[in-house]
Amino acid sequence: MQNEMFEDDKNLDELLSKAEDIELDSTAWPHALAELVSIFKDEMTSSAKLDEGKALKLAKRLVARQAHHMGGRQYYLPRDERLKKALRDVDIWQRYDGRNIDMLQREYGLTSQQIYAILREQRQLERDRRQHKLFG
Repeated sequence: MQNEMFEDDKNLDELLSKAEDIELDSTAWPHALAELVSIFKDEMTSSAKLDEGKALKLAKRLVARQAHHMGGRQYYLPRDERLKKALRDVDIWQRYDGRNIDMLQREYGLTSQQIYAILREQRQLERDRRQHKLFG
């Protein structure tokens, strides 16, 4: 059982080691994956100030990692306000230290009930992710 849990990690390491060698033409990668690489590369060159070569190499690795974990299934990515709310909720979950409800309330303009509801939801999502890794 223990070896099965880490089997995917070995496959991922192998995939990531080859990711930089993948050519980004229409025959090598489907259009959507090439578009993701381009989006990630552009973000890393503009925000992280990486040079084009490093950004492209890292973008390919990120897409390979995403494909490894999310590939083969359809999943929904929210836009606009739903995306902002989802990212806010993740931020609240990551910043919560067990004693900072008041600070989170003030910073995000939410009530304590709203903060606790977000924490419950994020805790359940984290539990689901961990259980999927164990049993998925």
